Amino acid sequence: MESTPPLPPAARDALSQGNFIEAIRIVRQETGMDLKSSKEVVELHRRLHPELKGGEAAAVVRPESHGGLIALSLFIALLVAACFYWMGKP
Repeated sequence: MESTPPLPPAARDALSQGNFIEAIRIVRQETGMDLKSSKEVVELHRRLHPELKGGEAAAVVRPESHGGLIALSLFIALLVAACFYWMGKP
């Protein structure tokens, strides 16, 4: 497992709030690293600590979250069908 270079507390806070760019800015400002190195450090930290909101784990959509979307789609389909039914009557 790779060792994570220390991350300034403010950068870790920014990353935990999902603000990846702010975390990079803070690393650059507090360490003097260039943009590429700062980005690599933050990405490594994010990859090794998926509990942070800024990590890829935050973007995972759970299958059970689609239930409301399916119900809404069915409601709209029924509404459209009812409109066509009533519009077709004389």
